Amino acid sequence: MIALCPVIAGAYPITSYLEMVKVSSVSNSWKSLTLDNSYSNPVVACTYNLTSGANAEGSVRVQVLGSTILVRVQRPLNGAVSASDVYCTVSEAGSYTSPIKYEAYTIDSTQTNSNGNWGIPKTINVTGSKVQNYTNPVVTGQVMSFNDPNFVTFWSSACNKNNPATNAAICVGKHTGESDITTEYTETLGYFIAEQAEYTLANAHVKIALGADTVRGAVTPTPAPPYNYTLPRSYSYATATLSAMDGGDGGWAVLYGSNPISTSISLAIDEDTVRNTERNHTTEQVAYWVMEPIQHPELSLKKTIATIYDPINLTSNPKSIPGAVLEYTLLGENSGDGPADNNSIVLTDLVPANTKLCVADIANCKAPYFTNGAQNSGLSLASTTYSNDNGATYTFTATPDAEGANTLVTNFKTAMSGSFLPQTGATAPSFTVKFRVILD
Repeated sequence: MIALCPVIAGAYPITSYLEMVKVSSVSNSWKSLTLDNSYSNPVVACTYNLTSGANAEGSVRVQVLGSTILVRVQRPLNGAVSASDVYCTVSEAGSYTSPIKYEAYTIDSTQTNSNGNWGIPKTINVTGSKVQNYTNPVVTGQVMSFNDPNFVTFWSSACNKNNPATNAAICVGKHTGESDITTEYTETLGYFIAEQAEYTLANAHVKIALGADTVRGAVTPTPAPPYNYTLPRSYSYATATLSAMDGGDGGWAVLYGSNPISTSISLAIDEDTVRNTERNHTTEQVAYWVMEPIQHPELSLKKTIATIYDPINLTSNPKSIPGAVLEYTLLGENSGDGPADNNSIVLTDLVPANTKLCVADIANCKAPYFTNGAQNSGLSLASTTYSNDNGATYTFTATPDAEGANTLVTNFKTAMSGSFLPQTGATAPSFTVKFRVILD
């Protein structure tokens, strides 16, 4: 059985409680996430794609309003930002062991770190709240409320500013970078704790990892961004979170460049320009999730029959009487999100009892023939072969009689060349193979 795994409006379900989504052209205005799953208690972590250091800094803000999840990109103190893609990981809150080992929760944070004030007491120690133990924990997260109208972003550590979380120590918090704190707003933090691994599911590859201490600032460092983590295959979805805080000014991870996700994930650490204009930053480690859908074809075949000729009525309302010509139509469709393998589509059928198969275009007979559908299938007819031994072999030479048929053919096989294209619009790619028989 070939399974169908649809992609809906930029979202891709990994499981019934977990998905990743890409939202295009997000700027200062709120946009809602169009998701595949339904969530009663969602946990969200998002990342902005900074396409160029020439663009202003921006960090993703999130609001959860009932069943609606809103995202926007905010420049500290609300200056203009360039519209770009935002990627999010969304999960139902809880602890999961399979197919991916992780847990996701929300917690309210009342205190806020900032430039020169990285005291761990302002963060929340969630070590005792986790359900599972991890050999190599990967922590990502997001401020999931919008109480601070100016700017605030997520960070995590091993309850020690300069070290990433460990199984024995996980602290999560929020910070305002170099922005002056006048009010410490209470915000909801969403955070994920996952085991570092590459997970291969039936419908997706997912890699979760903590990268090396090599990711630097978005503007002016040498070498210039992006800073890349090599991936084991090509991926198309990613979220990333700065892990620990080596830089005293504060910062957050961004996807960097016009094509930040492929066989590597391209990153930078951005900073706010409230106190000064520099966006240089020392090296940091970035935790990330990347995902690539495994696309599948979903093939269907429908068979119909029509009488097209009889020796009395000819082609005007013909009846299925001896000497009539019947035409069978085999309609193939691919409604899946992936193509079928190249040169893999082969149809076989048996000749109905009390009929003889048309094997040549003579009079009302016509040999089996192929037609592409309204939505091109990407296929073409490669060959038609015949059997006279009930399909044991297909080497019989089917010589036509005066009517264009052969009485000895028991089965036929039609092979296609090309790859059956996936459905990308409202109409599935399709083809038909038609064959005619004469009733005895």
